[in-house]
Amino acid sequence: MLQPIVTISGVKQMLFAVVAKGVLTNMDTANATATEIRRSTKDTFSLVDTIRKRLEVGIRDLLYAFDVLANANNLTPRGEYEAVFDWRIYIFRRR
Repeated sequence: MLQPIVTISGVKQMLFAVVAKGVLTNMDTANATATEIRRSTKDTFSLVDTIRKRLEVGIRDLLYAFDVLANANNLTPRGEYEAVFDWRIYIFRRR
């Protein structure tokens, strides 16, 4: 059974987290310490990771629904499928 992965309160919480962490607002880096900047960057990546995971769940559910409809209407041969996601970022390098 497909279940909604995002609720209105969940969207509000994510939007608040984005705005509060300086992602969509101008973060004052002139007065920020290196630790504060690292923490903010970590929070941003954590938020992006959460969004990606939820997108994957939603896309997999959508693909499953398409598969059920295609099988029910004999549009495609029955069989297994696999959804693969590659979210790697090549811009950043760990030191």
